[in-house]
Amino acid sequence: GPTGLARVQAPSGTLIHYATRPGAVAEDGGGKHGTYTEALLQQIDEKGVPMETALKRVTIRVRDATKGKLDGRTVEIQRLIGRSLRAVVDLEQLGENTLWVDCDVLEADGGTRCAAITGAYVAAHIALAKIGRTSALRDSIAAISVGIVDGNAVLDLPYVEDSRADVDMNVVMTGSDGLVEVQGTAEGTPFPRADLNSLLDLAGIGMTALRAAQQAAIDAA
Repeated sequence: GPTGLARVQAPSGTLIHYATRPGAVAEDGGGKHGTYTEALLQQIDEKGVPMETALKRVTIRVRDATKGKLDGRTVEIQRLIGRSLRAVVDLEQLGENTLWVDCDVLEADGGTRCAAITGAYVAAHIALAKIGRTSALRDSIAAISVGIVDGNAVLDLPYVEDSRADVDMNVVMTGSDGLVEVQGTAEGTPFPRADLNSLLDLAGIGMTALRAAQQAAIDAA
């Protein structure tokens, strides 16, 4: 329909691969099938390919086919990820190197842009370590969602909470607690400054866990 995808409640063990992100409308394509269906049909003909690999290839085919057709939300998220990484990258230390970070959130229940930023830092650190350039990272960076649901401050909102939150906020913060970006919205009634301060404090608590998870991923790489 014109409003895009609806949320699906699937039984345990079900594999779901969406043609586009929730809330968006998939490209129709120029032939008999839509862009996603065409990519899926092409991939199905390849035998002996693990399902996860096959679906990743479908994603790449769709991305290549729709290149240059990014919607406003996608562009906004791309810019947010770029701003977040640039906040902790020393370009002089990076030297004559270009760092490409491709963010695909394979599994999430809300907070995809926050997951992308948090994972992007890990990917950047691992990539720079391979060329001996971790000195180009002045600090770590992570992001988390907070909000107010039924009058209560909530950390890392899943879809069921995010969809009915009175206040929805994304917080991007460095490892030294510097704020890079705060995106907050009152979905109905304006909220007081005191609630903003409380949500930022809650986000800071969540950052401690995220930084530990980031470091564990880096150490395991």
